[in-house]
Amino acid sequence: MNKASELTVLALDNMHCADCASKLEKAVRELPGVEDAQVNVIAAKIAVRHLGNPDPIRALIARQGYLARQDRSNFWMDPRTLSTLATALLLFVAFFSPTTSWKTWLLLGAVALGAWFPALAGVKNLLGSKTFDINFLMTVAVIGAIAIGELAEAATVVLLFALSHSLETFTLGRTRRSVHNLMELAPDTAWIEEGGELVPVPTAGLQPGQGVVVKPGERIPVDGKILAGSSEVNQAQLTGESMPVSRRPGDEVFAGSINGSDRLNIITSKAAADSSLARIVAMVEEAATSRPPVQRFVDSFARWYTPLVIGMALVIAVLPPLLLGQAWQAWLYRGLTLLVVACPCALVISTPVSIVSALGNPAAGS
Repeated sequence: MNKASELTVLALDNMHCADCASKLEKAVRELPGVEDAQVNVIAAKIAVRHLGNPDPIRALIARQGYLARQDRSNFWMDPRTLSTLATALLLFVAFFSPTTSWKTWLLLGAVALGAWFPALAGVKNLLGSKTFDINFLMTVAVIGAIAIGELAEAATVVLLFALSHSLETFTLGRTRRSVHNLMELAPDTAWIEEGGELVPVPTAGLQPGQGVVVKPGERIPVDGKILAGSSEVNQAQLTGESMPVSRRPGDEVFAGSINGSDRLNIITSKAAADSSLARIVAMVEEAATSRPPVQRFVDSFARWYTPLVIGMALVIAVLPPLLLGQAWQAWLYRGLTLLVVACPCALVISTPVSIVSALGNPAAGS
């Protein structure tokens, strides 16, 4: 008899981008006994369907540096954010440096600080999954720029790459906060009337057809219809309406809305887990987990583009001197130049940033 699979959900740390999620999912799925793995970037969790002990899964995620151990919710204290700020500062000071020597050292410092995290990620991915990624291409491009003496270009590429990652981290953090705020809109307890008295009960236990009472100024706990009472209800967080709307007996009201000046008696139409508010949160998290076609294309593009560019650079640098007797220095310079020019940071990074930012707008209830 086949043993039933189990579902293990683990909290993640340092999960800032869809590319990181894709690589972690791939690594976990390759473990023996793992049937599927899905990373929810917004919730910073991974759900793994597996057979047997989940300890190897935890160990792998810990080695990758994603297993949650501490709260890093403060964007400005994140090591990569501090690295980006330091890189920008050094690059700015370098442009106004009075001497060439100082400028060189400042630019080298900017490159070292900004390239450390992506270079580490690129090498780790190459050693772990034996594949090239955009981090590796950026690292090679920066090394090429330094080799041909273009320190300013190397520092600029590093800063743009780091800035894009920080922007994605910021927008993702905003989206997480928005989803968390949405989840807190519905109160944990609701009032029901028993023997002429109001008794608090857990909102999660309410079922369709059950009567609840909402006092003036309180949030409505579940979706339902008004049985008695008329009031102004603020639904701005759910519908975007700028002004409270009038609600009377027979009208629908939604979980998370704020009751106005009159007591409302409501008959629930849905369980708390099926409310409009819960569905909004679920849809945002589902959208963050699934990858739209454009992002799948860009991820695939980066996977094939990186080795192609490196291969072309090697061909340009090596074949003309070997086959045609050309000067090594000139063709090596051209090969390195190709690496610098071909680094598509903006294309690969802009897509997940745009998607995460778009997810944050509906979650914020603007």
